[in-house]
Amino acid sequence: MNTRIYLVGFMGSGKSHVGYRLGQQLGLPFLDLDRRIEIEQRKSIRDIFEQEGADHFRQIERRVLHDTCYYPPYVIATGGGAPCFFDNMDWMVHHGLTIFLDVPEDILLERLSRARAH
Repeated sequence: MNTRIYLVGFMGSGKSHVGYRLGQQLGLPFLDLDRRIEIEQRKSIRDIFEQEGADHFRQIERRVLHDTCYYPPYVIATGGGAPCFFDNMDWMVHHGLTIFLDVPEDILLERLSRARAH
């Protein structure tokens, strides 16, 4: 496959897990956009939100997302809110294959409840 694959979906939909596995199966590198932001900013997503605000985080997210157009083919897991801001969804559609992970609400709720308990 000679394109970037953008995985979108709600928090807890499995974007990172599916992305890693898909990358292995297709022989493509995997990138978790949130992890890339944390490495670049040297702080957690939570800390960015708390210390600098949501608007600042969304600006960083948009820039890091747009930087992926310079990458070779990759499987890219986006943050849960990434498609909802700016032109991010349209941008992904025009720069690769975008796949929505459609997970039933009850499964999302269970996953998020379990994650919160830890």
